Amino acid sequence: MVKRVLAFALFAALAAPATAGIEKPKQVSAAKSVKSGQGVVIISIRSEIFLPDKLDVFFAREGDAPGKDALVVRFSRSQSMLAIGNDTTDYAVKSYALPAGRYRLVAHGVNCPGVPPPGMGCAIRVGAGPMISRPSRGYAGETPSFVVEAGKLTVAGDFLLANSNQMFWSALPDAKLDVAKSKFSALELVAPPAVPEGFVLTRPVRPAGMFDNFGRKY
Repeated sequence: MVKRVLAFALFAALAAPATAGIEKPKQVSAAKSVKSGQGVVIISIRSEIFLPDKLDVFFAREGDAPGKDALVVRFSRSQSMLAIGNDTTDYAVKSYALPAGRYRLVAHGVNCPGVPPPGMGCAIRVGAGPMISRPSRGYAGETPSFVVEAGKLTVAGDFLLANSNQMFWSALPDAKLDVAKSKFSALELVAPPAVPEGFVLTRPVRPAGMFDNFGRKY
């Protein structure tokens, strides 16, 4: 009973997100698709956990005042419907157009109704059943960040959801990165992302599981 009450509290807290809206950046494949005031970000999202629904990784632009003008963007990854087992440990390198600014990791969540607050997660109800926790977490303090400059190229790197329910960063393999960068060869590179030591991936990636609030494994 305690676990069910806790899960509902998390869900209720997320029903009214602190930000007015969450934007999904436009994916681009050429510099000519980038608007004035925007830069290009190369990023990959992966997961060790089998994803029962879409994983969103949220980044907030620093310096924005809370409210309708605060910019929060989400990058997503989903399990392929045709895959046998977990296929989200593979790199999925994509390029997006973002307005200029510094973007900091603030949360991740699977099928969350909003951005999880720092130190909290979210849960969902399936039909008339109980509230079930999802892989999710809001971050506080120093987290990975990257800078976007107008008319330039940012290599944000790879962000992996580990079975410890934390996002970890690693550099993209040269072979994957070179293909993505070749589409934007005319753009100047900006400084690499700033990544605190506790967020750097230092071990091999493998399909893994984590447990919900009822002890069931994802």
